[in-house]
Amino acid sequence: MCIRDSIHIALKQMQVNSFIEDSLSGKGITIGVIDAGFFGAQVDKKLSHLFEGNKILGQRDFLSPERKDLITEKVTDADTHGRTVINMLAGYNTTTRELTGMAVNSKFYLARSEDGNKEYRGEEDTWIAAMEWMDSIGIRLISTSLGYAIKMDDPNDDYSQDQMDGKTTRIGKAAQIAVDEKGIFLVVSAGNEGSNLSWKIISSPADAQGVLSVGATKSDNCERIEYSSIGPEYLPYLKPNVSCYSRNGTSFSAPSVAGFVSCLMQKAPHLSNKQLKLVIEKSSHLYPYGNNFIGYGVPNASRALKLIIDSTLTFSATSKVVHD
Repeated sequence: MCIRDSIHIALKQMQVNSFIEDSLSGKGITIGVIDAGFFGAQVDKKLSHLFEGNKILGQRDFLSPERKDLITEKVTDADTHGRTVINMLAGYNTTTRELTGMAVNSKFYLARSEDGNKEYRGEEDTWIAAMEWMDSIGIRLISTSLGYAIKMDDPNDDYSQDQMDGKTTRIGKAAQIAVDEKGIFLVVSAGNEGSNLSWKIISSPADAQGVLSVGATKSDNCERIEYSSIGPEYLPYLKPNVSCYSRNGTSFSAPSVAGFVSCLMQKAPHLSNKQLKLVIEKSSHLYPYGNNFIGYGVPNASRALKLIIDSTLTFSATSKVVHD
C-alpha cells in the first residue's frame, strides 16, 4: 500500500501503521458482507478501487431472490447502510489518499438479508441463508452489522434479556455453528442500545460465544461511547469482545475491526478462526482485564503481529491505547 495522508480515527486507535509498513491490506482474502443493501457504492469515491479492480465478485438478495442488483437499485432507505459498512472495511480515496478501512485489496461477496421497512424474526432466517451461501463458496471471513432483540413490528416477537445467551435465537445458534463447524470468522456489531435504560445489552448474533462482537468507543479515549450496547452480566464469557471508535453506531466499528482481521488472515493464513480471535483479544489494550462495556478494549496491530510469531507473549494492560 502507498502512504496514506489521512487515516480514520478507528484505524489510528488500532495503530494500523504496523500493517501498512508490513504491506498488509487484506490481499488474497475474500470477505462476505451481510447487510440491508449497498446502494450507491459504485459512485462512492472511497470505493472506486473495488469496482475498477473487479473486487465485487458476487451479490445476492435473500429477501427478493429475483433481484440481481444491490448496488445501483434501491428498495428501502436502509439500502445505503451496507455501503457505509464497506467504507469502513475497505474504503480508500485514491485522490485524497484518505483511508477508512484496511481491507483495500480484499475481494467481496455481498448479501442482503435485512428489510429496511420491517423488523421481524424471519430476517434471522434470511441471514442464515446468506451465511450458508457464503460458506458454500468458501468464504471464511464475514462481517455483519445486523442484530435482533427488541423493537420488532410485532411486540410478541421481541426477545427477553435472558434470551441473549447465545443459545436461544436461531441466528445466534447458526452463528455458533458457523464458527465451530465451518471455520468461519464472524465479526458482528454489538448493538446500539447502550442508552436504552430498559434494555442496554447486546443483540443477537453478537451474543454467540464464538463470534467477535464489536462495541464502540469515544474518539478521544478508550471509554465506551454511550450508545454502544453492553454485555449481559449473566454470560459466562465476555461480550463485547473488543471495541473501537465509531461516531454513528457499532454497525461501523465492526467492519473497521473486520478489516483488521483481513490483514491478520493475509499475514497468517495458517491460523484458525479461533486462534485469530484469541490473537485479536490478546492484542487489545485491556487484556486480560476485560469488561462488559468495551470487552478487552481496542486491538493493536503491532501487538497482533508479535502474537502471530509468539502466541505466549504477554503485554501490560493499560487505560490508554499505547504504541509498543
